[in-house]
Amino acid sequence: MSQSTEDAGQSASRESGNKISSEDKVLLPSVAASSDSVEAVQDEPRRDCPSCNLNLPFSIRVCPNDGTDLFLAERELFADKYELLEEIGQGAIGTIYKARHLALDSFVAIKVLNQVTEDRVTFLRFQREAKAASKIAHANVINVFDFGIWRDCQPYMVMDYLEGETLDKLLARKRYLSLTEIVDIAIPVAKALAHAHGSGILHRDLKPSNIMILKEGEAGARVKILDFGLAKLLYRDDGISLSATGAVLGSPAYMSPEQATACSVDARTDVYSLGCILYQLLTGEPPLMGSSAAETFMQRLNQDPAPASSLSDRYVPPRLDQMISRMIERVPGKRVKSATWILSELLAIKTELSDLTSSQNLPPVNFRDLSKARQQEKTVVDLKPIGIDSGERKQVLKDFLKETSDDIRRQIPKEIRKDPLLNPGVWIAHFKKQSEPIRYGLILVVVLILALVLRILIQ
Repeated sequence: MSQSTEDAGQSASRESGNKISSEDKVLLPSVAASSDSVEAVQDEPRRDCPSCNLNLPFSIRVCPNDGTDLFLAERELFADKYELLEEIGQGAIGTIYKARHLALDSFVAIKVLNQVTEDRVTFLRFQREAKAASKIAHANVINVFDFGIWRDCQPYMVMDYLEGETLDKLLARKRYLSLTEIVDIAIPVAKALAHAHGSGILHRDLKPSNIMILKEGEAGARVKILDFGLAKLLYRDDGISLSATGAVLGSPAYMSPEQATACSVDARTDVYSLGCILYQLLTGEPPLMGSSAAETFMQRLNQDPAPASSLSDRYVPPRLDQMISRMIERVPGKRVKSATWILSELLAIKTELSDLTSSQNLPPVNFRDLSKARQQEKTVVDLKPIGIDSGERKQVLKDFLKETSDDIRRQIPKEIRKDPLLNPGVWIAHFKKQSEPIRYGLILVVVLILALVLRILIQ
């Protein structure tokens, strides 16, 4: 089966004149926030739908009258050099097309925004994805080699066109994998995460549909991570906050507890997601799956997952079982935080697999139903969890933050731990538990105090 980046992934092979920096913010098209109507900026170019002749802004991708894909119906070249051939996938914020680069006579994948006129935040997320692409260059991450704005209103990103299938489709076809196949897929994913984390970038939406296995390619480069669309720059973010307070971004089936509650996240959230994928490959479904996204969130906040070996009919090597358990720890402070360590463990496990019998390496006869995992794999953007009693959610979140704070406290030297005023973990935990107005008020007070001190020093 031939397919490209379904949810759009990337990495970064920088080209001259194509660097992305903080100055790109001034290049954003003047897109006005609006509803799903066809209203747009007055200066934006327009075109007629070839099927119904409805005149629409150029940034509208699909005719609201008859559903015609206006990009595919357009006779002129996209960005003056690409011939669009077919739609090959849709992600949370963008659509992917297979295209031909006429000058090079090669196939590429082009990602465009689904709704340019919907809101500015979506555009900034797309720009963040391009920035993430400019920072990563790795054999196991899809290569992004062009980014621009067509006709001053339609952002686009050009990536390698890949022929293969994503891990979720491989599982749907084969249903289960041998231990050797599982480890051979996990090793390049861990390599890519270690490289991305080293560049200060999180993925935040790692799941089977964002892992592609190519039909052909060099050994070690046949597995690719896709879609850094929710990528978060760890060390630098240009001061732009793209997530509303209390909003959740990611895929519920593979989302860490801290990400599900819109807490701050670090590399451990990607570690948790990879652990969920490995758990699914061994047992048939990710850990602590509820019948809905809300129920999954709640279970992961207040329950510890059982070891994969206790839920699987297959043989699970003890070292692999222990590694996964450490990857999916509920409290972030207890969880493995280094993808490099995971990689070293996987390489050691791969060596140990050579000593297994064929029956130990083979998958079990029966697997669990994967329907719940499929239902909750879709990326959720700015979802505020519903179906959970607000009082119950606050109590569970309070307990979760308390456990996290207690774990941080245990890691602090005793001489510092004795004085709560010198314990940064306690301050941070208390700050996160405050309501949004109180947090903003505290920040304002600190800024005013600093300004007053600076004024006194200057005088």
